[in-house]
Amino acid sequence: MKRLIFCPGICQIVNAAAALDRDHGQDHADQEDILVLFGRSRESVYGRAMKEMARDVWPWRDICWAEDIILWYMPTRRYAPVVREVLNNRYGRNVDEIWISMLWVDSTKLILYAFPNARVVLFEDGVVEYIGQGMACGYDRWKRLRPGQWPGAFKRECSHWNARSECMEINEICMRDLKRVDVMYSYLDGMLNMPEYLSRVPRVHVDDACLRNRYRALAEPVCASEYAQPPVARDESVLLFLPQPFAVLFLTTEDEYQLYRSAVSLILEKGYTVLWKEHPQETTPLAPRLKEEFGDHRLKLIHARQQLPVESLVAGWNLAGVVSVSSTSLLYLHGLYGYPMFTASDQLTLDRWLKRTERELARLFLNYVPGLDELPVAGSGGETTQACL
Repeated sequence: MKRLIFCPGICQIVNAAAALDRDHGQDHADQEDILVLFGRSRESVYGRAMKEMARDVWPWRDICWAEDIILWYMPTRRYAPVVREVLNNRYGRNVDEIWISMLWVDSTKLILYAFPNARVVLFEDGVVEYIGQGMACGYDRWKRLRPGQWPGAFKRECSHWNARSECMEINEICMRDLKRVDVMYSYLDGMLNMPEYLSRVPRVHVDDACLRNRYRALAEPVCASEYAQPPVARDESVLLFLPQPFAVLFLTTEDEYQLYRSAVSLILEKGYTVLWKEHPQETTPLAPRLKEEFGDHRLKLIHARQQLPVESLVAGWNLAGVVSVSSTSLLYLHGLYGYPMFTASDQLTLDRWLKRTERELARLFLNYVPGLDELPVAGSGGETTQACL
């Protein structure tokens, strides 16, 4: 059995390892499971952290890199044969399984094209898997087309009989790719409704223990003092705030700041102290500007290794709740450790988002997670309870 697991980041590595644990356990992992990393330079700080943390969460047969060949900025249809040739030379043409996430992105389409005969297993990237996606081809798309659009649709359908379909360069789901998915491993299916395009895919639930054990494994090599909760006064109620790297691509820098400013201001007004944990991929942190405005005593930075997932950091902390805009960690921390969760998506109108995906994520969180208007006043007795989704 040769199984290739493709991961572009640390959280995806953890999710894949939890799904593998649920699938077949560790008995044969060192003989079957090959982790293929991409999306980051292997020499970058984040890239080195990916490989280091990967070793802690699963006994891989091997850990390899494909960041030099799985590239998002190349023209997908023309580039796909090059990717296939290189990946086949590295891993062989006869791969039994490929494990992927996010069916609609270019990197996934390149991987699927490279291994046309492999069994396909989907593991969730995060909440983004639960956003509805358009269909690039197939009967469901045909039903929505006007007669004038039929010639183009027919041409797209015919393209599947050629070497490379037109769907490869469309940021939607190709029906042929979807039909290849044999099973999906999911933790969040217990909290969120599956989008329509995944409704017919068989699912296996990843339980709390599988995921929690992976995060615990990441914490074990770290000095205990590094993930100890910062000291708080006996009568102090603390909320953990998880910012996300929105600036430039998803929000203007000023909109991002105003979003966080509005959220932090409301939290402080309700009597909480804010613990701020920077996102592992943040490059333009706004905490210094917020601290300058609100002061050091109510907004406290968590000084831990930035690449360490927050799920490995705060288990057992005394938190009144966790706040984020649309971070998957919000749901994980609620599900794994029971922390009350609140979204700051209600602090910005949906039309301010620059990309559809982030706008739909904000909408999803508003539908499933209480907003900051529902955050009780600190010390009122309501901040420590919240029903699970």
